[in-house]
Order: sequence, then structure tokens, then C-alpha cells
Amino acid sequence: MAVTKLKDGRIVVAYRKGTIPEDPGRTREYFNRGPAGEKAAEKRNRELGFGKRKPVVKKTPPTFGDIAGDYQQDRFSRNTASTKDGRYYKLKSIILPELGHLPVDRLTHRRLDLYVNKRLKTQVTAWKGPEKRRVKKKLLDADGKPRFIKATTVHRELSDIMAIMAWAVENRKIAFNPVAGYKKPRRDDASIRPPSQSETRALLAHAPDHLVRAITLAWYTGVRPGAVELLSLRWSDVDMERRSMLVIGARKGGPVRRVVPLEDAFIATLKKWYKTDGENDNRHMITYNGKPILRIKTAWKNTKAAAGITRRLRPYDLRHAFVTYLLEDGADLKSVSTMAGHSRTDTTTRIYQHINMDLMRTSIAKMPPVGPTGTTELYQKKAPVNPDQQDDDK
Repeated sequence: MAVTKLKDGRIVVAYRKGTIPEDPGRTREYFNRGPAGEKAAEKRNRELGFGKRKPVVKKTPPTFGDIAGDYQQDRFSRNTASTKDGRYYKLKSIILPELGHLPVDRLTHRRLDLYVNKRLKTQVTAWKGPEKRRVKKKLLDADGKPRFIKATTVHRELSDIMAIMAWAVENRKIAFNPVAGYKKPRRDDASIRPPSQSETRALLAHAPDHLVRAITLAWYTGVRPGAVELLSLRWSDVDMERRSMLVIGARKGGPVRRVVPLEDAFIATLKKWYKTDGENDNRHMITYNGKPILRIKTAWKNTKAAAGITRRLRPYDLRHAFVTYLLEDGADLKSVSTMAGHSRTDTTTRIYQHINMDLMRTSIAKMPPVGPTGTTELYQKKAPVNPDQQDDDK
């Protein structure tokens, strides 16, 4: 099993008992000193089946699809149902068909460039028609031109791809991250236009009872209008005495729990709802036929049509209204960011950048002038002083 050299220079081939059938108790054989002995010992070692080079088995690197599957099992179990569904759809329908077959070492910056270019040239589609006869149609903008995938959408997809690769390195699935440092395309987020007061009143006038509550709660608290935050609210989350409401965060990177203060007029509305619900603290605040609901998409669509609102307007825009109007009225940025459940104030300023600039302009206009004629006085040249004249004045 091994060729060794003794102190006296002799060469020995050592092996386990039973290796030589004719002499099962034997465990070694001796050979002469010097190069000739070493050569003979090596030959004998090979004859016994030892010392052969093992064939090098080249490991095939995992594909991006393999890594993505492991990532889903590890991370997706911690996500909410809505986040999980969105990411699963994005991976299965968009990302993996393009990149899933690639070995991770071939997922390079150049390959991501090709992915980005293709996505940005892809026209947006949507399923249209009755459920049994639905067809996928390409969408057009208001001016009749083809609507293409936005850079912000591709930016989010790349964020998922890079998160998967970083996770793979962290969990030793791969040795290095070939897409580390990739520069994602610049986001092209559309300027947020929240519902106006008149639009919101029109929605409330045509909304069924459960949607009236959803709209009102989102307007006054800024909660995310989904199953995790808005639709999971119970009466036990409301503190009438302290005029506040506890919100369990939707795991979007912000705080897990946050407390939102409630306006006095809204408290009066909540008390009426609470009395209508039989003052039951365990009951959900928004129900349909006495049962909790998971979505308001259909009710919103029908109510929006009945209210005569034709522009793009989502339930999520009620949350934008909460942040927008507070900031426009001069509310403290940190307070608004905390109430909205943002992880950092720069998240708020990034999303509502157009509002933030208006606020800064309003603030800078309040800067008082330095002199009686304003700040321009500072830049006026003064006549040189004559030292002799100065002495005479003294």
C-alpha cells in the first residue's frame, strides 16, 4: 500500500494482511538500497494494485437553475405568500427560461448584458378575454405605440439574480460570484400620481362596505393594501385611548412591527365600525359576509369603473397618497418614513424624489436675507478706503 525507506537505506513495500493469498500473514517486502531498489519496489507496489493514479473526475459546475432551486427552498419559505408568488412567477416564467440552463461559471457580465438588451426590447403582454377563451395580447401605450418592458422591471430581475448568486457563494454552493459588481440599468420609475381627494371620494361613494373600509384605512394609515398588512388588521390592533394602530410589516426590509398614530376624525369612524362589528376584538377589521378576505382586486376594478376613473390607479396608490400629502404639508421626513414602514429615510426620498425637491425649494425660499437689500449686497464692490482720509476722520 506504501513504499517507504528504512534508516539503513532499504526500501520496503508495506500492505495489509491478506493482500498476498499465498502468504496471507505477510505485511511487507524488502528491496535493495539505491535507485535500483526504489524502482523495483515501485514496480512491485503497482503489481499489487497500489500506487496507481486515480482518474481525475472533473466536477461539472451546477447550473443557475440548480442554484435558484436551492435558493427557493432556503429563502422562499421565509417570505410572505404574495412575495413568494411574485418571485416564483418571475423566476419560472422569465429568468430561468433565459439563464437556468447555464453553468454558473458561464453566467458572466457579458451574458447579463445580453439578457438586459433582450428584456428591454420585449413588448409587454397581458391575458385578455373571458377565462375560458383568454388570449395573450401585446399592450400599447396611450399614444398607440408598443409598450416595452421598463428598465425598473429589469433592474428588479437582476437584483433577484444577483441575490441568488451571492447566496450561493455564502452557502458554499459555488467558489466565487462571476456576476459580482455588475452594473444594473438605471431605473426609470414613473412619477407617482396618487389619487386626489375627489377621486377618493368618488371611489368611496361607489364602493361596497368592505372596500370602503379598505380605502379609508389605507388613506389614513398608509398601510400596504395586501393580505399581510391591510387585510390582516384586527380590532385588537387598534388602541382607541392612545389613538394608534399596530401594523405587522410585510417583510419588505422595514421594521417587523410599527405603530401608526390615528387622526381624531378617523378615530370617530373606527368607533362606529367597531360598534357595528359587535365590539369583537378578535374580528378582522375588513370582512365580506362576515369572513376575512385575501384580496380586493375585483372590488377595486368594479368600483373604479363605477366611479368613472379611467386612468391607471391601483390600491397601492392610496399608500402613495398617504406619504405624498404628508410630505407636501411639511411633515417630518423621518416620521413619515417610520409610519410608512420604510427601512431608511433615503428609501422614502428615492421613491418620492419629486416631492422632496419641491419641499427643498419651499424650505430654501424661507432663508432670510443677510442685509437690507438682500444677499446681493454681499457681492457689491466697495470703494477703496484712503488711509490718509481715514486718519483725518479719526
